[in-house]
Amino acid sequence: METLLEDLNKQQLEAVTHKKGPLLIVAGAGTGKTTVITRKIAWLIEQKLAKPDEILALTFTEKAATEMQERVDILMPMGFYDAWISTFHSFCERILKAHALDIGISNDFELLNGTRQWILVYKNFEKFNLSYYRPLGSPNKFIDALLTHFSRCKDEIISPHDYLQHVNNLRLGTDQPVKTKRIGLNAKSKLNVDTEETEIMRLEEVANAFHVYQKLLLDNNYMDFGDLINYTLELLNKRPGILKYYQSKFKYILVDEFQDTNFAQYELVKLLAGKGGNLGVVGDDDQSIYKFRGASVSNILKFKDEYPNAKQITLMENYRSTQIILDLAYKFIQANNPDRLEIKLKINKHLTTAKKDKGMIEVLEGEDLSGELNFAVKKILDLKSSDNIATWNDFAILIRANSAADELLPILENAGIPHTFLANKGLYRKPIVLDVICYMRLLDNLNDSISLYRVFSLPKFHLTHEDLSALLEHSGKKTLSLFETLLPAQTIPEVSPEGKAKIRTLLELIKKHAVMAKDRTASEMAIEIISDLGLEQKLKQETAAGSQNRELLDQFYKKIEAFEKENEHTGLHNFLEILELQNKAGDEGEIKFDPNLGPESLKVLTIHSAKGLEFKYVFVINLVDQRFPTRQKKDAIDIPEKLIKDILPEGDSHLQEERRLFYVATTRAKTGLYLTWGRDYGGKSLKKPSRFLVETGLVPDEKINKATGKVIFTKAKNAHAGAVYKKIPTSFSYSALNDFQLCPLKYKYKYYLKLPMRGSHHLSFGSTIHKVFEEFLKIYKKNQELKQVDLFGKTPSENPLPEFKILENLYEKNWLDNWYPSKLEKSKYKKVGSEMLKVFYNDLKAHEPEAKYIETFFKLKLGNYNFVGKIDRADKIKQGLSIIDYKTGKAPNSKGDLDQLYVYQWAAQEFLKEKVVKLKYWYLQGEGTMREEAPATEKDISKLKEKLLGTIEQILDAIEHDKFKDLHKKIKSHNCEFEHFE
Repeated sequence: METLLEDLNKQQLEAVTHKKGPLLIVAGAGTGKTTVITRKIAWLIEQKLAKPDEILALTFTEKAATEMQERVDILMPMGFYDAWISTFHSFCERILKAHALDIGISNDFELLNGTRQWILVYKNFEKFNLSYYRPLGSPNKFIDALLTHFSRCKDEIISPHDYLQHVNNLRLGTDQPVKTKRIGLNAKSKLNVDTEETEIMRLEEVANAFHVYQKLLLDNNYMDFGDLINYTLELLNKRPGILKYYQSKFKYILVDEFQDTNFAQYELVKLLAGKGGNLGVVGDDDQSIYKFRGASVSNILKFKDEYPNAKQITLMENYRSTQIILDLAYKFIQANNPDRLEIKLKINKHLTTAKKDKGMIEVLEGEDLSGELNFAVKKILDLKSSDNIATWNDFAILIRANSAADELLPILENAGIPHTFLANKGLYRKPIVLDVICYMRLLDNLNDSISLYRVFSLPKFHLTHEDLSALLEHSGKKTLSLFETLLPAQTIPEVSPEGKAKIRTLLELIKKHAVMAKDRTASEMAIEIISDLGLEQKLKQETAAGSQNRELLDQFYKKIEAFEKENEHTGLHNFLEILELQNKAGDEGEIKFDPNLGPESLKVLTIHSAKGLEFKYVFVINLVDQRFPTRQKKDAIDIPEKLIKDILPEGDSHLQEERRLFYVATTRAKTGLYLTWGRDYGGKSLKKPSRFLVETGLVPDEKINKATGKVIFTKAKNAHAGAVYKKIPTSFSYSALNDFQLCPLKYKYKYYLKLPMRGSHHLSFGSTIHKVFEEFLKIYKKNQELKQVDLFGKTPSENPLPEFKILENLYEKNWLDNWYPSKLEKSKYKKVGSEMLKVFYNDLKAHEPEAKYIETFFKLKLGNYNFVGKIDRADKIKQGLSIIDYKTGKAPNSKGDLDQLYVYQWAAQEFLKEKVVKLKYWYLQGEGTMREEAPATEKDISKLKEKLLGTIEQILDAIEHDKFKDLHKKIKSHNCEFEHFE
């Protein structure tokens, strides 16, 4: 904490130490805004101006919230518990889970993403009674447009009732007339009157559709992301007691990336902050690039109007780029005046840097698209060759849209440049994922010849061209599907013996999997398929390709797990039906990526995805007219101006947004910025350079320079393709370390390589019990709090313990069906679990504990590593905490290992700052056995840390020198399912 204010410049220091009242921090690109926010949080805590849970910090992505939490955690001596650092949506979800009942809606709601919203409308399409927005040829065409429109309405806090009222007012003539194109007709023309009536009917159809959609959400206990904000606003406006509670709770509210807030989000923070509250917002209007998802740049422009006494600080010292790049960016963005904060507030936003490097900006011009991209690649190779300290991670190619990568990636491949395309969608089209999906589709429909054709490309079943041609010829001749041709394939003379053997293997596997699929879940089938298709060979390779394949399959497996949580029928057929609906909705599968992880490689990503990142050398490609800036795409359905509460921009808002996007692209570069364009992209006419190249002054307005020609690369061997990739872990858990001691190969494949693994019915059962107890205890805890403090105007309940039926309902809702060896075994375990519920409930009834911590996450420092985990439960008692660890097995005859309890004690003392006086293992089978152990001494904790550190060092040594197999040989004989991987 002594170094908390070190290395801050004057403006940063002023922002961090601002104590009272509204605060506007205008933070230009690379000026250290995250440093300011995180140090401010730590400083407020250190100065005892607020406790950790009295500070609310809001941002826009889970990644940004996690990074903020981690950086604050590092600044604090031992971390801290229960900080409110989250996204807007996570914050509102947390509030509504606690208080939704106070406005008459269920707090057990389910949150829908865009795809699930589309599926909901698709399945209930007839209820919408559409006419205008139901074309005969494609009745579902406007589902996306309607959902986008409803989302925009929620951003503006427009309810279905508001919309219908507006339509009624139009009919009555009390609102302004609808704007229509007169086409030269006078205002009294009958045609014009008819046009206005048609327009009113169109709006009425949209309003009614909005009402139907919202009713569908409520009837099914769903919410979308807009609901989270709007219902929270409704809660705080309708329940002044709850509003007062949170206003007094949050002594400081900080909003990161404030320029990306929408109207509803701004109303929420204003409401929480109250008049003259300690509301601090950090942002930069020149980096507002999310209008397409509802962001309102006007929020930051009008903040000073709404808070005239706000302290205003401008961060101008850039720690990223050279001055030549900053000067170019500043000169360029002036074209957005006078609608910029610099003009509105009369401040100087010209960023400066102390960097001495001269930096470089170049325009690369190609004769055509191929020449342009090859010039870029040649420049990259030249820079890599001349810069001895640069790695491939220092290079990025920024594209305006993902489609631009189709032309670029083959050229990078030919040049032998290791690269990673950080697309945020397209998971289902990735080759290894598509292999699994096609095999699943084949199991579901044996006559799916397209899927079978792809299955034949897998190494295990790969047929020669001659064998495949023979099958296809036989298929056509006999009018059979490709699969039907496999059955008599053994008698087709043109099919080779090797081909016949592979066909037999495939048929046997299909028969095996078809039987399994009758009563196995989709996730269980996925693991079997990955294993039996031999895909593990691709996954266990410690190469860049192996790493990427593991990550992609892991994300696909998590999609299947999410499907199983959301649907009652979890079999393979139902999963494929949902997948087909997702395809219809245009969902190609979201891909989550972290550009800071993974093998060393040049990054290809969109400018939107590059926000918040920086690279030594940045290439911005395709800078031609109509590609960047793009043509304006208006919303298919506009919100009536009468209903819009936000301040609409006066200028060309689309062009201004595109300029800000270009500004963001240029300010990602630290040393070198390279802008490329080509004259011929195909088509009838030659391309013009982007107007942005002209506005920067880098390309003359009147004259286009003659292209310098083409650069053609021959196919180069990629020396990096087989490079060994070792991702060294920095975070460990007790269960991971324990698994390493029991079976080093299990650690290698489960935790290090993260291969999709067969699960365990023991784990499914344990997870069910833990989740049920967690949810029930949280309800119980809330009831206890309401009994103690009549905060919300309710009559306190005499007995806060919920009825047993609620516990049973939670058991049914959270029951995991996966990995049980048989229906009989599943039934047996479910009965055992029902008995455990009684043991658990009777104990609560008898002792009325105060569960202070329930499934509480912790993160500790162990040497140079992070040590993470969860405490099942910690009850508050007079002397301190009583920690309880649930065990779903029977109590052992002898005293068990105490390391796990000691870990929880260590976490409670260092992370939660609590005194631990009791440690308990609770064995839930039978009558339930509570085994109490004496708390660990300081010497015990010290020995535990040494033991854990020793295990970590063993793991790192095993990774570095590939010793897992040798270590495994030293382990006492055990039933190991991982030996076959070797």
